[in-house]
Amino acid sequence: DKSFSCRRSLNDEQIKLLIETDGLIGINFCKSFLGDEGDDGFEAVYRHMSHILELGGENILAIGSDFDGADMPIGNIIDSRPLIVSSNHQNFVGELQAFMAELINAGKTNPVVIKISYDTDSVEELQIMAAADFGAMLLNGFGSGIWIDAPNIDLETRNRIALGIRQAARLRISRTEYISCPGCGRTLFDLQTTIRQIKSATSHLVGLKIGIMGCIVNGPGEMADADWGYVGEGNGKVSIYKGKEP
Repeated sequence: DKSFSCRRSLNDEQIKLLIETDGLIGINFCKSFLGDEGDDGFEAVYRHMSHILELGGENILAIGSDFDGADMPIGNIIDSRPLIVSSNHQNFVGELQAFMAELINAGKTNPVVIKISYDTDSVEELQIMAAADFGAMLLNGFGSGIWIDAPNIDLETRNRIALGIRQAARLRISRTEYISCPGCGRTLFDLQTTIRQIKSATSHLVGLKIGIMGCIVNGPGEMADADWGYVGEGNGKVSIYKGKEP
């Protein structure tokens, strides 16, 4: 109501109803939907977003850019201003990557936080889905940070998953990393118990990579980038590796 009146705009009562029902509202980037023709495009986007936030809509706000039909150059984004991006598109990973590619092509270096929402109450399911969604983008070089929006999962667990995803993408090392084989007929010791014991003794060594391998056949190759290794060499014998050297 306070931003700009357009036949496709939602009024304050409609926005409040979306807030109450955990809905989603995507800000369109077409200037004719945002303000007068003379209005600066992204300032208009910012104004509309700010109005929704003033109404308490921080959890329903998204970007519904319509880039294929928008008439606003992405170059109008103010440099260095952090951006939070999300999408309700069926292929949201593709749409988000397309947006961030447009930023790069326009020479923008804005920090981008990628927000994805999940309604699962399973920690294991969240780990798998978030790793697949965010991992694809991070490994492609997109995104400065990630925001896992999962109201059914406690914040501490969500943060732990987020840090794990960023560590797996080699963007931020926040804990000890372990590399292990699944074990096979050549493994002559209790691999699972050994892993638990080594983790218990070394989990405080942030940034260290430790390989725990069942045998000498494939172990040294599979843990080639580890700082230290624990490798079974025969019945009752293990070798400790520092780097690639036993």
